[in-house]
Amino acid sequence: MDKKLLIAGVIMLFIISACTSGTGKETPEKENFAGKTSESAVTIDLEPHQFENGVLEIDISLNTHTIDMSGFDLKKQVKLVIGEDEYYPVSAPSLGGHHNSGTLRFEIPEEPGEHMIIITGIPDVEERIFKWEAN
Repeated sequence: MDKKLLIAGVIMLFIISACTSGTGKETPEKENFAGKTSESAVTIDLEPHQFENGVLEIDISLNTHTIDMSGFDLKKQVKLVIGEDEYYPVSAPSLGGHHNSGTLRFEIPEEPGEHMIIITGIPDVEERIFKWEAN
């Protein structure tokens, strides 16, 4: 009986610590910063990470089992659209093989509200649009 109580206590501590931990640097959870996914021959996941000192960071992962990604350049194929303004990443991960991840960095004047990321030329969807609405 005491062993079961000890195990239950450890599980409760784990759950409480997982729910209250954080670095303080990440963008708060809000609708315009929720992660987005596009699936096809290449699955792309985007997760806005933070906006700090005029730089918006968005984590990206691309996964496929059929296409070699080494021929794609995310600095040319990804753009951030805020209203009428378009921004290309100042840095992006280099791609190679079938499983890639990294961070896209955009220099922008202020934290975006409503915005979208457009990714072109990644098989087999010519244009992928990821939209975030303003709160």
